[in-house]
Amino acid sequence: MHEPQITKGLAALLNLGDTQIRTQRLLAFLKAFGVQNIQAGDLVDATVHAEKVGHNNCRIDILVDNIYCQPDGDAKAVIIEAKFGHKITKGQLSNYWNTVKYKKEGFILGLTEQAANGLTGRQSKLWKFISWRDMWLKFEKHRPDEHNPSLTFFMNTLWHRIDGLNQKDK
Repeated sequence: MHEPQITKGLAALLNLGDTQIRTQRLLAFLKAFGVQNIQAGDLVDATVHAEKVGHNNCRIDILVDNIYCQPDGDAKAVIIEAKFGHKITKGQLSNYWNTVKYKKEGFILGLTEQAANGLTGRQSKLWKFISWRDMWLKFEKHRPDEHNPSLTFFMNTLWHRIDGLNQKDK
């Protein structure tokens, strides 16, 4: 699987299902990134987009928007830049940031911390790194019990794509 296939697959699977299971699954996904102070009820109107065209025609890998955090109800978004060996390009992250006009959190999702190379100045405070492996493990730990063969198959395929057990773990 290539990056766009993975991001589109994740978005489709995270958006799938009735409100209760979808919000629990999405909560687990956001917890995997370390997003704080959200509950399933904040995610009723949330939508996951993949390859979303934004400011200056940039393509945001994953955008979770319409998160309404209680008790104030302010809108929030989570922007995820997924990396599989390629590097952050000049202006890329600021274009993503400028696409969302309300409160947001940004994450670099990469195989290794080298994926975050290229963060400069203010960006290094706005964007947090998480490895594909850590995200996968935390998501699997927190996601709800459900009979969803497509999600199970996708997550197993993703585990192999990211080389889940690296050499030091074997």
